[in-house]
Amino acid sequence: MGSFVEEAVPPDVIRFKTVSTFLSVKVKSKHLEITFYLDYLDDVPPVSKYLHSSKNRVIHLVAIDSEEDIDKQLEDWICYSHNLING
Repeated sequence: MGSFVEEAVPPDVIRFKTVSTFLSVKVKSKHLEITFYLDYLDDVPPVSKYLHSSKNRVIHLVAIDSEEDIDKQLEDWICYSHNLING
């Protein structure tokens, strides 16, 4: 995927950044909430919410309840987000 830095945002968020944030992980009481950016809307499970942050960016939110929720599709989205932010 390439290099990135991690930034802790108290009390419960970790941001993964290169030029800008490409992934955020928020600790919730019953799951992790992962957000990432795509340049298109992919309104399919496991995406539970999305938000158009600009003309060319859509924030996608995925809830992670267990390790099994981290699948190839999610990994691909995160890699795409990383590459998108890096241009």
